[in-house]
Amino acid sequence: MKRCINCKKDIIPMGEKLFEGFHSIFPPKEFAQACYFVLSDGKTGPYFPFAQRSEKGSFWHLRVERGFWEDQIHLRINDVFVSYLQYDWETAMCTYKVLNNSRYGRLSSISKQYVICSPWFVSENTKEGLDDALHQLGAWYQEHLAEIHLSYEKQQTWLDKQWGSDIQDIIVLPEYQRKGIGTLLLQKILLEYQHVYQKVLLTDNTEKTIQFYQSAGFIMDTDINCRAFLKIY
Repeated sequence: MKRCINCKKDIIPMGEKLFEGFHSIFPPKEFAQACYFVLSDGKTGPYFPFAQRSEKGSFWHLRVERGFWEDQIHLRINDVFVSYLQYDWETAMCTYKVLNNSRYGRLSSISKQYVICSPWFVSENTKEGLDDALHQLGAWYQEHLAEIHLSYEKQQTWLDKQWGSDIQDIIVLPEYQRKGIGTLLLQKILLEYQHVYQKVLLTDNTEKTIQFYQSAGFIMDTDINCRAFLKIY
């Protein structure tokens, strides 16, 4: 069985050149086993993680996955995500550099439309073939840069609001009520923040308002034996 050529010494410097602003966060040798992916068909291979710090203090992540099957090298970009950890979760835990606090981890899931994954770029098992595949990967990255940045921005918003969001109320002028406008506005808000674990609503204590929000799936704090508190400055 053929062995893949040594890709690490080419993928890491080329990745830092292609992904402007990113740097390699490949772990030390003793933790290298943390950087392996497994596909649904059982194929495996190493991945090479990259990250850059965002203006909000979080880290933008992506990785280059390298597969080797049918005596050919396969490369793709995958796992584009935002985290407040510089290292991916497995590596960070292995090195004991962070506490086991999911607040600083990544989102458990994101909307399908914001999942970024390139196609596989296939090359012969040679240095020249690898270089060609890396340049194809870089061209794909540049072509989809706007989509990638949008995904980072959306994930940042969801991550920062992961543990809760407040809805102050939805107000529709009387002459436009009972036309479905309020329902559409609320649905849009809930869709935008579907990854937020807890949504808190403050509204008027009227029967009409209560019925409206209950019809949208909201429950009153007293229905679950809770009490809400509010402090206004």
